[in-house]
Amino acid sequence: GEVTHVNVLKGAGLYSVMYLSPKTVTRVLNGSPAIANSIDDISVQFYAKGKMVGEGTTKPQFQSGWWTSTTFTPIDGALLNKNQTPFAPLYWDRYEEIKPAH
Repeated sequence: GEVTHVNVLKGAGLYSVMYLSPKTVTRVLNGSPAIANSIDDISVQFYAKGKMVGEGTTKPQFQSGWWTSTTFTPIDGALLNKNQTPFAPLYWDRYEEIKPAH
């Protein structure tokens, strides 16, 4: 999934969030219930003006771009940005502004 932010000021203390619904987790796990170790890694890439400017992962031992391997099949639309969830109005001043869909 991806989210595009607008009006982002330079500096530390910037926050973004994306959500994976419980039903999507069950679907990804082929119907198995989610438990603490069901998900191996969460990785993100940050882009500014089309250029990657940073990345992060919950497991540094995983190589950058692990999700491009032939054993991993992305599921389009699985991740939702905050505005696509019931949480949209919460903490509106903590998270960076999301570019509206046109």
